[in-house]
Amino acid sequence: MHITKKNYEKFISKWGDFYKICLEASLSEQQISGYSDWLKLQPRIDKPDVLFILPGFSQGVGGIQVVADISNYLLMRGINAKILIIGDASGLKSYKELLLQNPYVVENEFELLHLQGLEPKNVVATLFTTTFSAYKFAKKFNAKLYNFIQGYEFFFENGIRYEEVQKSYELMDEAITTSSWLADGIKKHAPDKPCHILPLGVDKLQFFPIKRRQESKIKVGFVFRGSIDKGQWILADALDDLSKHMDKINFTIFASEQYLNIIPKDIKNDQSSEIIVLPVDRDIIAKHLQNVDVFVDASLHEGFGLMPLEAMSCGAVPVVSDSGGINYFITNEQEGVIIDKVNKPEAYVSAVLELVNNHERLSVFKKNAIKRANEFDSENLYAKYLDFFTDK
Repeated sequence: MHITKKNYEKFISKWGDFYKICLEASLSEQQISGYSDWLKLQPRIDKPDVLFILPGFSQGVGGIQVVADISNYLLMRGINAKILIIGDASGLKSYKELLLQNPYVVENEFELLHLQGLEPKNVVATLFTTTFSAYKFAKKFNAKLYNFIQGYEFFFENGIRYEEVQKSYELMDEAITTSSWLADGIKKHAPDKPCHILPLGVDKLQFFPIKRRQESKIKVGFVFRGSIDKGQWILADALDDLSKHMDKINFTIFASEQYLNIIPKDIKNDQSSEIIVLPVDRDIIAKHLQNVDVFVDASLHEGFGLMPLEAMSCGAVPVVSDSGGINYFITNEQEGVIIDKVNKPEAYVSAVLELVNNHERLSVFKKNAIKRANEFDSENLYAKYLDFFTDK
């Protein structure tokens, strides 16, 4: 305080009279009103360092949450990262996670190309369906176009849009993806395009193990998601078989509403089991995962596989399909079990029962899973996105 006071007195002694005149002028209503009117007349131009273009917005789509998280991280560290939504943005109203901006919203490509006041430096398409519009918008400002590819898009919608995906890759300048498995697939279709692997991470302040009371039964988690390629029929059959072992197992089941009817009655009537209707916010997911011992996922393809990683971070052992990106953070028979016979429900059942009946094996895998998940702290991994977009 002494230094501040001394500097203020020195400033006043030199500039006091002029400072007084300027202060009085700046506080006058006429001056403020005039300046306010001038500001209203000035066109507002936002020049984001990076503009993520989303095809919609929904709490239940993990890839959208990832984009929101990354943009939050960049914004908090001085990168002007904005989100633009083409189409249905109604999910913004019910979004339960942190979002440090009001995204731009347009209904279609025409509105996008005629949008005023937005001049991005870099444009990032987040799904192949957004690439074509993003390409035209980027070209308008001579901006670089990136494709942020979180899944093997050639498999999407049972492959019926294979050619469309291929054409979208021809338009991008560079690709950003989340695992080496995805990078290999992208390079096969776009060998001349630079492809950068920037992995995803888990928020360790949300997803972490807790000290639990030892129980006689092992808790097994299942997830039934809405997308048709998540192996729901495999999970349903495996769950039905495992429900016959409720003397040793109780369940935590995450399920979209359309899959609630496939949950066996014995599980629905079991007071020790839990059913969580998706979508819910990640705090609720984390709270339930912290009580899960074994987590089962039978997705047919995953670019990364964030929910199994979140389960590992909470102390659960993953029993998962060999879905691609999952190999980026799980080694079979170390942190969990990777099922190579992905369409055989009995393979999942056998792997789960082996863990249920061998507590020592389960304990070792749990420790390994937590240790491995700690290497994927989002605070550290999203710093790679910051490095990538800095000075782009």
